[in-house]
Amino acid sequence: MNKIFMITEHNIDGIDASGNRAQWEINALKKKGFSNITLIDKFDETKVKEISNGLVHAQQLSGRFLHNTKYIVDTHGLEYDASSHLSRGYPVYSWKKWAFKAKSYHYKKLENKIFRNSQHVICAGENIYEKVK
Repeated sequence: MNKIFMITEHNIDGIDASGNRAQWEINALKKKGFSNITLIDKFDETKVKEISNGLVHAQQLSGRFLHNTKYIVDTHGLEYDASSHLSRGYPVYSWKKWAFKAKSYHYKKLENKIFRNSQHVICAGENIYEKVK
């Protein structure tokens, strides 16, 4: 393994902080002397072949595309947690409350699968770490 790939499903040229965060991390690593890092944005199933024989640093939910590949997951927040909190802002009869609850359930399963399949988890905060461990 002689190459490091950082992957994100977001566009790094947009206004979305999830895509920009990956570019900021790459720039910081290059300033510290890590030059053999490739950033792949808009990552999906079609780009999996590009990351063979390397260490993969998967941003947020990008690890869901990786099967039989070793990767490190970098989580900035927990979507299931955010959706669960958002559901509390609506009354019982609101469809939005139940939509957020369903979304929370879906993301909890997805995030737990990504965390279990990863080699290591990088957490953006201690409260995330407490929920992930």
